[in-house]
Amino acid sequence: AINAGYFNVSDGACIGNVVSHGQIVQTVPLAQGNVNFGVKDGQFYIGYFKPEEMEGFDMLVSGVVWLVRDGQNNVDRGWKESNITVQTSGEKYATNLASRTAVGYDALGRLIVVQIDGSIAVGDNKRGMDMKRLADLLIQHGAVNAINLDGGGS
Repeated sequence: AINAGYFNVSDGACIGNVVSHGQIVQTVPLAQGNVNFGVKDGQFYIGYFKPEEMEGFDMLVSGVVWLVRDGQNNVDRGWKESNITVQTSGEKYATNLASRTAVGYDALGRLIVVQIDGSIAVGDNKRGMDMKRLADLLIQHGAVNAINLDGGGS
C-alpha cells in the first residue's frame, strides 16, 4: 500500500487539497498549497489549484514537488515552488535517497504510477532514489507531467 497524499504525522490529518469520490474533503489556500494530481471527467490533471477550482474533480490529492512538467525534469523549479513545511525531512528532502511514490501521465493520457523502495538507513545501506533521478525515470517511461507523492517511511 502507498500513502499518496501527505498527512500530519502527529494526528494523521490529511495535508493539502483532498477530493474523494467527487466529494471535497478539504481545501487549502493556494499560497499554502502544493501541486495536485486529480481526475476529472476521465482525464488526469496536474497543477496548482485554488479552492474554487476543486469542484468537479472525482479524486484529487496533493503532493510535494512537480517532478516532470511538459516532458522536462522540473525538480529544481518544483522544489522552489513547493510548500516544503508539509514534509518532515527538511531541506534535503529532494536530494536524499528515499522511498518515493510518483503519479503522472503520458502524452496519450495514460496513467503512470511509480513506487521506489527505499530506506532511511545511512552509508552503504542507503537505498532509494532522489527526486531528480525519479523525474528522469518518469521521463524515460514517457511521462509528460508527474508529481511526487508521499513515499512512505513515516
